[in-house]
Amino acid sequence: MATLMELDVEGSTREELMDGVLHEMWKFNQTYQLGNIEASAEEKLPVWYILDEFGSRVQHSHDPSFRMVPFFYIPTQMSFTLLWPIKSLEQGDEVTRDYVENVHDELLRKIRLLPWEPADLTDISANQTEPEEAFFTSSRRNETLPDHERLEPIPTIGGGNKLKVFANYIYVKDYLKDSRFEIVENQEEADILWLNNHFKDYKTFSEDSPRKFINQFPYESVITIKDFLAIVCRRDQLEGELGIGVVSMDTLPRWLPTTYNLTTELPQFVSYFQQRESK
Repeated sequence: MATLMELDVEGSTREELMDGVLHEMWKFNQTYQLGNIEASAEEKLPVWYILDEFGSRVQHSHDPSFRMVPFFYIPTQMSFTLLWPIKSLEQGDEVTRDYVENVHDELLRKIRLLPWEPADLTDISANQTEPEEAFFTSSRRNETLPDHERLEPIPTIGGGNKLKVFANYIYVKDYLKDSRFEIVENQEEADILWLNNHFKDYKTFSEDSPRKFINQFPYESVITIKDFLAIVCRRDQLEGELGIGVVSMDTLPRWLPTTYNLTTELPQFVSYFQQRESK
């Protein structure tokens, strides 16, 4: 890896090489993730990888001559990198690709190319603002509230009665060994549903299964989804007091770790990082 990244292998210690690889790897890291398949959230997480010596030598160009994309071949469960020309070439022409293809915003391209093309972005405000309502509603189906009048008393434990638990979360099945509970494979006969998918229709659930428990509650996403949690926490700060300390670079409220959404607040984050680095 050190040789691929053109580090001084002969004149460096193992620790120095490790530090060098960790510093330089951002120029070489690639990612892909599987889409359009039935998979858990964990299985859909991005896969990180580094191309071989040839692939890592293909340079960036805003007017590339080739495209390079990952390809996952299901029969062998292996991933490959495909490379093909997108313009006519003559012998001796350079093979180049766009490191940030499909990113068309000029500022975002500049930011994503920072590992290869350094730029000063400290003139961008690092302050954060409350997102518009569309941020909370886009790509998210509204949840319903349960009908409390339909709910029935909690089933009791004891006297030989066991609470039946349906779980599609493997660790609950493996480690719930308490004698007061029984794992079942059918949701219909369960008293408790422990699901790993996001549940949203609590109204229908309260009407059809008024005696059942579920391991979620309405609108819990304001706590369980990281970007929502940070926004809600920032509301604890009094209006007009949000901002960043010029000298300390502390964000407010002080008890909340500095948090940026790298999808919607990437320019602010980069500016904050560069400003803090220069202090």
